[in-house]
Amino acid sequence: MSGEYQQQYNAFKQNPAQFWLEQSKNIPWYKTPTKAYTQDDDGLYHWFSDGQLNTSFFSARPARYCRIWRANCTDLRLPSH
Repeated sequence: MSGEYQQQYNAFKQNPAQFWLEQSKNIPWYKTPTKAYTQDDDGLYHWFSDGQLNTSFFSARPARYCRIWRANCTDLRLPSH
């Protein structure tokens, strides 16, 4: 495994909740979450449940927050608009 990937994987394995909370900082939140996930009485997990997003913000800026991937294409590029 490559160095950066291995570091990310190790961080995830050591503390999954903290890892995902750190990753959430790459998203522009209206209200930043303080918990990566919670589990309810039925055993279901809820991701970033105390955070708040505006999903229309992402649809207006797809090139910044989405990557295009095709199974037969190894070249990952951001779309240009």
